[in-house]
Amino acid sequence: MSSFDGRTRLDGIEQMRGFAAIGVVVAHAVDSVSAVGTRVDGLFLPAVPAANDLGACGVDLFFVISGFVMAYSISRGAPVSAARFAWNRFKRIVPAFWLASLGYALLRLAFGEPIDPRTFLTTLSIVPLADQGEYVFPTLYVGWTLAFELCFYLLVAIVVATGRRFASLGILLLVGAAALLGMLWRPSAIAIRFLANPIYLEFACGIVGYLLFARGFHGVRARCALICLVVCFLAAITILPIDLGISLHPIAVINGDAGLKRALMFGPAFMLLVLGSIEPERRAGWFGRFLLLIGRTSYSLYLTHAFVMLGMEHAWFGAWRPNVYWLVAALVMSSVILGVVVHRAVERPLLDLLGRWRGVDCRAIANSWQREDRLPAAGRT
Repeated sequence: MSSFDGRTRLDGIEQMRGFAAIGVVVAHAVDSVSAVGTRVDGLFLPAVPAANDLGACGVDLFFVISGFVMAYSISRGAPVSAARFAWNRFKRIVPAFWLASLGYALLRLAFGEPIDPRTFLTTLSIVPLADQGEYVFPTLYVGWTLAFELCFYLLVAIVVATGRRFASLGILLLVGAAALLGMLWRPSAIAIRFLANPIYLEFACGIVGYLLFARGFHGVRARCALICLVVCFLAAITILPIDLGISLHPIAVINGDAGLKRALMFGPAFMLLVLGSIEPERRAGWFGRFLLLIGRTSYSLYLTHAFVMLGMEHAWFGAWRPNVYWLVAALVMSSVILGVVVHRAVERPLLDLLGRWRGVDCRAIANSWQREDRLPAAGRT
């Protein structure tokens, strides 16, 4: 097992990325099964009607991981210019998203679904540049989280341009300012809502997590802190009249209505979860190796699982109503298989091609975000 000297492989974080990806896929699978007349509401945890949607908080875990990875990369990776950093992030995210969006659009047209032409503008820019009065999702709807990722990388690039000294603190201050601005100001322009939004507190939690990691706080100590946090949270909601109502809909985050509450509820807990996963001497069992595989293919899984959901929604079941649990499990496993295949057959060759074009070896990045300057993207619901 590798140690934490120099450019370490943080397999625990990769596993957390896999965990987050599975959560998002489960959430979308649960949403999709309603297309065949089967509903999951209240079946998993009858006392918590929205329990079937909790997988959507995999997006929040992705944002926390992204904050940690970027702080780690900039602080410990090889020196890189702001332009090279921006190019590395662009080629890691955008070409694969464009390619997946094209395939998804063709599949929708094949099923006879109409496509709003405005979605192509959002697909091309990812961060909406034209003010259309309301947010128009890209053709591949999961792209809304990539808009936040790209805006976060822009903030990181600004810090990179100023130098590497105290880079993590600089990123933390800039991201914190973006979150505070989003809490104090509700801009009308859609693009500005992606640059000033309370959800950036989740990226900030990831950066704080790196600062704690750099001081040796991880593993058992982080897991004990997470247990204490959960116990205190449960005690608080038992004693105090706390409203736990929280919207997991993307529009609520983009408009700034749900970002703060989501960040406060999930940010610190996921930060400790990520730190608790970093255990260099622990050997992964079969489930850990499975999560590691999912983590390494998480971006392809994130981009392609919508194809599986769309295919299921247009499948013909006749009068048969499949068992909801088996159907969700089949959708998740089919998505995982497709994600692994696309990662190996499309994503890695695409990164190799882009790397040769620029004279840079991208194979080191192809397996995960883990290695940006050794440790990219992705996000979520």
